[in-house]
Parts: sequence; structure tokens; C-alpha cells
Amino acid sequence: SREVHTFPQALHPEQDRATRRAKAIDEHARRPVELLREHAEGFREGEEEGGWTEADRPLIFALASLIGVGPQEAFQLADNAAGVFYGIAYLVMFAIPIVGLHQVRAGAPLWLRISAISGFLVTLVYIVFSTFPIVDVVNPYWFAAKIIGVTLITNLIGVALFAGGSRRAAIS
Repeated sequence: SREVHTFPQALHPEQDRATRRAKAIDEHARRPVELLREHAEGFREGEEEGGWTEADRPLIFALASLIGVGPQEAFQLADNAAGVFYGIAYLVMFAIPIVGLHQVRAGAPLWLRISAISGFLVTLVYIVFSTFPIVDVVNPYWFAAKIIGVTLITNLIGVALFAGGSRRAAIS
């Protein structure tokens, strides 16, 4: 095997993997900012395909949450946020036999209620643990704040869309 010297006089770009890796991570961390900037420039210029549409907003939120993070942290943020969204849907599903309408609860057998309580608790624990990173991140509190913020903002947007649709349906 070839001997690699690590004292400063012997460093060559091909030998210094740590420096190349740090540069690559830094470039990945800046990519969401570049994408947002390119999209915003197209919007300002009034280009037809460059303007922000309703469909672009989730992409913008996702990219904004990835600003200043490395590739592992970016993946972890997106994966955990998606898991929290699924978890919230499962919490609602497991809550139906426990606290749903009286007609639904009354017809649910005891084994179903116990299973629903178990599923609810396990899902709740998953959601809580999803707010904490499992990879090394710069600031774990900022990571948790991003997960919670993206989840809250997206669900508030969903509530607003539902309320607006309900009002329109009531008017029609």
C-alpha cells in the first residue's frame, strides 16, 4: 500500500479527503439558497415559467428549511417531517375508536379500543422522537424547531384551505 503523509508540506488535493469532503458539504448546504434565488429572479422578471404558483409553495418551504444544512441533515429533516405528517394522520385514525362519535365508540369491541390506545401512544412517541436528530447536526434545537415549524405551518395552511373550501361549499 502507498504511504500517505499528512504533514502540511506533503498535502496534495488528492490526498486531502477531509478538505474535499468539507467543500462538498458546504456546496450542498448552499444549493437550496441558489435554487430559491433562481426561482425568485424568474418571478421578479415576470417570466411565465419562473413565477411562483400555489404548487411551488411546498417546495419553497422545503427548500427554506434546508438552508445551511449538510446532505445528511437535509435528508433527516425531510424524512422526519414526512414521518410526522403520517404520524398525525395515524393519531386521528387511532383516536376514532377512543374518542370518536358515540355511535362509533359504542360499536367498537374492547380489543379494538386497547389496540387503538396502544397505536395512539406508540405513534405519539414516534412523533416526539422524530423531532430529535439521529445524525450529527450543528444545532439539535434548531433541527427540532425546523421540524416543528414546518409541521405547524403546513398544517395551518391545510386548515385554512379546508375552512376556505367549507365556506365556499356552504355559499354554493
